[in-house]
Amino acid sequence: MIRYLRQLLALAGALALGSAAAIEPLPEAEIPTLLQARLDDAGGSGMVVGIIDRQGRRFYSVGTDRRGGTSRVDEHTLFEIGSVTKVFTSLLLADMTVKGEVALDDPVQKYLPPDVKVPERDGQAVRLLDLSTHASGLPRDIVSGMKAPGVPQLYEFVSASSLASKPGTKSSYSNTGVSLLGYALANRAGQSYEPLIVSRILAPLGMGDTHFLDDASRRRLPQGYIGWIPQPVFTHIAAYRPSGGLLSSADDLLKLLGAVLGLAPTPMDSALAFMRKPDQARPDLRLGWLTVRRRHGSEVWAHPGNTGGYSSAIAFDALNERAVVVLANDTRNSPNDIAHTILNRKFQLDDPKGSPPPAAFQQMLEDSGYRQVLPAYRAMRARDPKFMLSEDVGNIWGLHLMYDGRKREAIELLAFNVHQYPKSANAHDSLAEAYEKAGHKAEAIASYRQALVLDPKFPSALERLKVLAPTP
Repeated sequence: MIRYLRQLLALAGALALGSAAAIEPLPEAEIPTLLQARLDDAGGSGMVVGIIDRQGRRFYSVGTDRRGGTSRVDEHTLFEIGSVTKVFTSLLLADMTVKGEVALDDPVQKYLPPDVKVPERDGQAVRLLDLSTHASGLPRDIVSGMKAPGVPQLYEFVSASSLASKPGTKSSYSNTGVSLLGYALANRAGQSYEPLIVSRILAPLGMGDTHFLDDASRRRLPQGYIGWIPQPVFTHIAAYRPSGGLLSSADDLLKLLGAVLGLAPTPMDSALAFMRKPDQARPDLRLGWLTVRRRHGSEVWAHPGNTGGYSSAIAFDALNERAVVVLANDTRNSPNDIAHTILNRKFQLDDPKGSPPPAAFQQMLEDSGYRQVLPAYRAMRARDPKFMLSEDVGNIWGLHLMYDGRKREAIELLAFNVHQYPKSANAHDSLAEAYEKAGHKAEAIASYRQALVLDPKFPSALERLKVLAPTP
């Protein structure tokens, strides 16, 4: 019955959008060249693509598990998949809803310890639905003085937060919200989040090579990068596990996508269908999947992922019954555009963000303890006038120094980023976060206030000033 309904939905969509025969899939022979070009532009050392449709499964890979290495990446290589984890957390919500264990409109407060107080706004409580659809109004990220915040810090942060908007009225991406959703569902099930995902989602889908970080999976990870800068693993941060904690391979992620397409029956079919249309009265409502792009004869559902050294994307074309996964060991790679282009080349590729910093520049900063960022930058520019450190790369680099416990170095680099991009609210906000984590309250307040001068609605600056400098 579910398969029949999917065929009807696909037929209806094809009639509404035009003939699916008009699509132009990227010739698969061109995929390795496309991947190599992205590596050359964005950094990292390896990329893997998996494709599934009614003709079967195919894999394409380029590169190695580290720069200068000889071990090739392939469909069995593990990568951090970052926010693609959110699809699994929302699939858990769908499964528990279909089975009557929870309801989408249940307030999340119902499934949290009594000492956790989820904020409300305009008399509206945050519902499970709002967390899955990024409509809770909660801040995007958890701000904590700890290097690796856990569930207690998540609960403390949520209890001290205020909502940027009335729940259910405005979409604003929130890692905090999906993390809270995962732990609330685990509380409802009376089980820890990690084994719950394994027993309720991964095992029924046959995904035996998708993991939360442990010693065995850590050894299988390729080196992660920002451009050409090696990075530590991210997935040990417990507070973010439901929103970004899984590791997986192209081979295993195609099992999820094959089930989504209905290529073989699985115990998750009802929940997967429910994710795509949980409410008949609201046809555009969806759980878990971040974007749906209906154009060029395609209907592409997708979710990208990004951590401090890896990037990923999964996508499927509901009209043409084809799906793709793209994995890379570089946080700047952002292969969501590649996934769309492989499904239909009428979706254009993005321009890479800036220029990855050369290893020589990183070494200069390491040698100086990050005390000479501006002179090192000028020296690199003198050597290569085309070299630039984009705001995006400087910001991510600085934040990951901070998350790695190198607070002084993070402040030096993020202060340089502010010097280079003084009109960027995001640059000032990141510097403020580094100051706050280092215990420099006055400097943090000043930088958050400058972010608000540039963007009066910048959400994290608004949120942190309520805590650091509350108005009477």
